[in-house]
Amino acid sequence: MKLEKIIKGITVNEIIGDASQEISGINMDSRLIEPGHIFVAVKGTQTDGHTYIQKAIEKGARTVVCENLPETLIENVTYIKVNDTEDVVGKLATTFYGDPTSKLELVGVTGTNGKTTIATLLYNMFRKFGYKTGLISTVCNYIDEEAIPTDHTTPDPITLNKLLGRMADEGCKYAFMEVSSHSVAQKRIGGLKFAGGIFTNLTRDHLDYHKTVENYLKAKKAFFDSLPKTAFALTNLDDKNGLVMTQNTKAKVHTYSLRSLSDFKGKVLEDGFEGMLLDINNVEVNVQFIGRFNASNLLAVYGAACLLGKKTEEVLLALSTQCQQYLFCLFPKQAGCSIDSQQVGSIETSDELYIDFHIIYIKQHSFESIFQHFSFKITQAAQRIGVYLCFGILSHDQSVFVIQIG
Repeated sequence: MKLEKIIKGITVNEIIGDASQEISGINMDSRLIEPGHIFVAVKGTQTDGHTYIQKAIEKGARTVVCENLPETLIENVTYIKVNDTEDVVGKLATTFYGDPTSKLELVGVTGTNGKTTIATLLYNMFRKFGYKTGLISTVCNYIDEEAIPTDHTTPDPITLNKLLGRMADEGCKYAFMEVSSHSVAQKRIGGLKFAGGIFTNLTRDHLDYHKTVENYLKAKKAFFDSLPKTAFALTNLDDKNGLVMTQNTKAKVHTYSLRSLSDFKGKVLEDGFEGMLLDINNVEVNVQFIGRFNASNLLAVYGAACLLGKKTEEVLLALSTQCQQYLFCLFPKQAGCSIDSQQVGSIETSDELYIDFHIIYIKQHSFESIFQHFSFKITQAAQRIGVYLCFGILSHDQSVFVIQIG
C-alpha cells in the first residue's frame, strides 16, 4: 500500500522524504521491523520509541512516524512528524489493514467484572446462530473456530487491527471484544468503528495504573464518548455509574437491570446449584448458570443480541442452552517450563471436558460433580507433568475461587 494512502486519515505536521513509496508493514516495536515497514515511535509508560528509531532504520524501516525528528536524518527514509504518535498509530493500522471494522459488526464490552463472560457468551451465541464470529478476550482470541493465543485483555492497536483484518477476510460477520480501561487510556482502540458498547459495572480496580477511581471511570467513559451515533450503548442501571458512562455518548442508549425499570428487565425467580429460573422482559427462561452476577451478565447478553437484530425467542432459546464453563488452569512450576499439550491431552476427555492450549474447560453445572468426577484425575495428571494446578473458575465474573496444588 502507498504511504500517502496510509497517512491520509491522520493530521500530519511535516513530511520529509518520499510519500509515494510502497509500505509492506507497520510496527511500533523496533525488534519486529522488516524491510519496507513503517516504524511508529510511541512514547510508552516504560520506554520511549523515539530512542529506537535508528535501530528500526537499521532493520529496514523506510518510514518513521514520530513526534520529534531525530538530529540526523537518514537518506532514503521518509519522516512523518505528528503531534501524538499514540493517537495516530491505531488509525494508521486501521487503514493499512483495510479498515476491518467497516466489514463486520464489532461490539465492545467494558467494566471491572463480567467482560469475559459477556463477550464469550455473545461469541458462542452468534456462532450457534450460524455466523462466522470473532472473539477478542482475556482468555483467548478466536477467528471463528481458530484459537489465537493472547497476552493482553486488549492487544496493541497494530496486533488488534491485524487480527480484525483476518476476521473480516475470513468472513466473520460479528466480533465481540473485551475493552479494558488500559486500552482506552492508551488509545489501542483508536480507528476502530464499534457497532455497540456494553457497560457492566465499576469497582475499585487497576488503581496502580489509573491512580484514582475518577481516572478509572473517565477511561471507561471515554469508550462510550467515542461511539458513533449509529451504535448502541447498553448500560447497567444496577451500577451507580451506569448512566454516568453514557451521559455524553452519541450512541443510542439502552439499559438493563435486575432492580429498576429498564429496556431489558430481569429478575431471579429461582436460584440453585444446577442453574436459575429468570424472568426476562416478562418471559421465564431456565439457564444453566448460577449466581446473581451471572443473571446480570445474561441480561446484558440478551440485550446486546436483541440490539444486533436477533429475535427475542431465538435469543432466549440460545441462553437456555448455554453452559457455564468451569476452568482447570495448568501453570508451569518453574519459569520457562512449557506444558506439552499432548501430555495434557492424555487426560481422559468427554463431552463435559475439552482442552484448549493450557486451559482445560469443564462444562459441568454442579460444583459437587466437578470435584467428584474430575479433580483427583486432573490433579494426578498435573503432578505427573510437573505443573501447578489451579482449579475453579477463571475470574470473579465467573464465580471464581481458586485452589492451588503444587
